[in-house]
Amino acid sequence: SKTHYIPPLSSGSIISGDQYLYISTPNVLPVTFRIIELGGNTIIGTVSRNTPYVYNVGFGNDTQLHVDSSLASTVVNNKGYIVEADDLVYVSARVIDQSGNQAGELVSKGIASLGLRFRAGAFTNSLVGNYINIHYTFVSVLATENNTTVDFSAIKSGVQLINSATGDSPFSIVLNRGESYVMAVEGPNQANRDGLIGSLILADKPIAVNCGSFGGSNAVGNLDLGFDQIVPAERLTSNEYIFIRGQGTNVLERVLLIADEDNTDIYVNGSTTPITTIQKNQNYILDGSAFVNNNLYVKSSKNVFAYQSIGGT
Repeated sequence: SKTHYIPPLSSGSIISGDQYLYISTPNVLPVTFRIIELGGNTIIGTVSRNTPYVYNVGFGNDTQLHVDSSLASTVVNNKGYIVEADDLVYVSARVIDQSGNQAGELVSKGIASLGLRFRAGAFTNSLVGNYINIHYTFVSVLATENNTTVDFSAIKSGVQLINSATGDSPFSIVLNRGESYVMAVEGPNQANRDGLIGSLILADKPIAVNCGSFGGSNAVGNLDLGFDQIVPAERLTSNEYIFIRGQGTNVLERVLLIADEDNTDIYVNGSTTPITTIQKNQNYILDGSAFVNNNLYVKSSKNVFAYQSIGGT
């Protein structure tokens, strides 16, 4: 895309370490780009196929890319980026946590990221024995137009949002262009483990959305970062997915499917009999045991949001 909208990331007790933006292009000739800090400066540079560009964002929980948990449930006007270029470029944001033990990356979807209807995914934390404040799940939204109303709903019962008294009730916010908002949960409240998975984000004007976990797990003992920029329901134009297995154990090789409509049948590996039927807001998980020759083919009767986590060494 020639334009990329990057909402901020967010975390709590796990401190974000080094952070970078990576820009590349298939163009052999230099392409001029502008990294626009929302509420801040503009950085101008060039990139070509053989000369990618790396921008050092900074370190810690208070950077242009990062919102500390203390600012969750608050409208902010000085976080995130818009990257504009004269030709097609690819943009990703990469972070390492302060300990150096975990890292994460989001891939900007460019103009394809913009939409009106989204379903959040994250690590489930269902097998974590000691669920505490280092387990942090967030949804961040960035408005592209003034007077954008964003509605948050389908939050699971008993969830307690950070810095918010709304609990699991639906709520709305209004954002202007370049403003962002983070909805987040953490331990030890047990309902928060997977409480944002399947939550619905609706906007009346185009927004971009990041979601996932900045500290969480699908397994018993490990702790990871897992987040990305997602695409809206309007971009879910196919009801088929093929997932490629990584190198993890069965519990780490996990596919999370989230229904956006009622009576969604899920078919696996060419079977004509659905393995399950899920309703809107509900999810279904397939682990490594479902892969055949390291591939997993999923077809659904209605479009689903799909998230994959993998393991390795």
